[in-house]
Amino acid sequence: MTSTTSSIVIKESNIDELFQAYSLIPEFKTGDSLLYNIESIKARLSTKQHCKLLVAIDQTIQEIAAFKVGYGEDDKSTFYIWLSGTTPSYRRRGIGEQLLKAQEQWAKDQHYTTVKIKTRNCFKGMLLMLIKSDYQIKECINNQQDEQQSRIVLDKRIN
Repeated sequence: MTSTTSSIVIKESNIDELFQAYSLIPEFKTGDSLLYNIESIKARLSTKQHCKLLVAIDQTIQEIAAFKVGYGEDDKSTFYIWLSGTTPSYRRRGIGEQLLKAQEQWAKDQHYTTVKIKTRNCFKGMLLMLIKSDYQIKECINNQQDEQQSRIVLDKRIN
């Protein structure tokens, strides 16, 4: 699967390229380290079915712009987008939405009926993109210490 918009190419990826993209997202950094290391990402994905890793590459300068990774949930009808991000210099260009649509289409082609994603209250751009893309809020998980870290669970019927 490859799709193109201007100089951006969306393509299937591997763990190493995904981790490279992930490490470029400032929101995933805590001090000098990342929220997940490559081994924890590998461990999580090794137990999942139908993993789908996508990256968006700016082919004019061979730079990673964004990524998404998801997998099938145990109910076999839900595809869960676990981790995604767009590098700061590529935000607000519609690249995250392109990746989302590509992942939704792949999930639909695999006969999933629902795409599910969690985000945090502090990621306003992601939340707005999901609502604009017809995702429905299903649950809010409040964080009593930091409201900005409260989680929001959304899903969308795709079949």
